[in-house]
Amino acid sequence: MAEIKYQVFISSTSRDLETERRKVIDALLESASFIPVGMELFNATSEAAWPTIERIIQPCDYYVVIVAGRYGTERSTGLSFTESEYEYARRLNKPVLAFLHRQPAMQSDEDVESIRKVRLFRERLEDELTCKY
Repeated sequence: MAEIKYQVFISSTSRDLETERRKVIDALLESASFIPVGMELFNATSEAAWPTIERIIQPCDYYVVIVAGRYGTERSTGLSFTESEYEYARRLNKPVLAFLHRQPAMQSDEDVESIRKVRLFRERLEDELTCKY
């Protein structure tokens, strides 16, 4: 009998969380029961990427979000790709795991509005989920 493999979408801002993403990917691959997928497969910097992101998230069994101090590239909706992916996964009732960086100021956005948005997104995750730090 074949072992079941679970597909896991990993979401985060890219430039500041490469190491953290790699650790999550390595842990999933080490278990041999999970297939990690995420932004490494495509460039999520334009609105044109959104339909592809939806198609990738839809069949996933789990959704993992990693958040530090950057809000990330915003879509035309005003939400970042990361927060939009989170909302989409929640609408699809995907089980969500959230990992929040303990010291986000080390990797923070520079502009006041982005700092406000990432703070609100982190608070939202803490309110809606049990987060790991």
